Amino acid sequence: MRYLLTSVLCIVVAVASAWAAEQEPRCDQCGMFIANSPTHVTASITSGDKEYAHQFESLGCYLNYLAENYDKEAEVTELAILDFNSFGTDVPAVLAASDASYLYGTKRLKGSMAPFIAAFADEEAAKAAQGELGGELVDYAGMLQQLSEDSGVDCQVNGLCAGCAAPQPKDADGDATYICPCTGGCCDNISSDKPGECPQCGMQLVKSS
Repeated sequence: MRYLLTSVLCIVVAVASAWAAEQEPRCDQCGMFIANSPTHVTASITSGDKEYAHQFESLGCYLNYLAENYDKEAEVTELAILDFNSFGTDVPAVLAASDASYLYGTKRLKGSMAPFIAAFADEEAAKAAQGELGGELVDYAGMLQQLSEDSGVDCQVNGLCAGCAAPQPKDADGDATYICPCTGGCCDNISSDKPGECPQCGMQLVKSS
């Protein structure tokens, strides 16, 4: 009887843990857990007569999602990004993306995806972090222009660049190795012989090239 109760308890705990994981906010584009990202973004987008709320782990995912899911008639009514300096603190600060200063093309940011772009409340804060993170100091317009140039695609959506990137293959194939696509350095040790979910960040594993 004790063994049965223990087994039932283990099952209940496992189910509860899985349910809790599913309730954690995820990036609408890549599935990464939002709480893991120091560069996460929220967006309100109006299309037709409907308004949609989205959350993304980075500006890259935001831009890719726009390009894949909205046409040029859509309007981004609000775009906010986490202040990089507030990540991991008790009171994370959210900035209006258009007012933030950026370090574009920094070193790999743990929990983020390329292109690595860190946002700061002002130019002084960005300059103070530049020695450690690297990257080019730019304002909002400069950041969007750099993204557009790097993508090589004219991808304007109501003045907010919507960059495009081809999705990575996810099909199973014989003895393929699957790795986490997060390029921020937090999941470099993750690999599997079958597709699935990264146990550290929540993204779907992809076939290694």
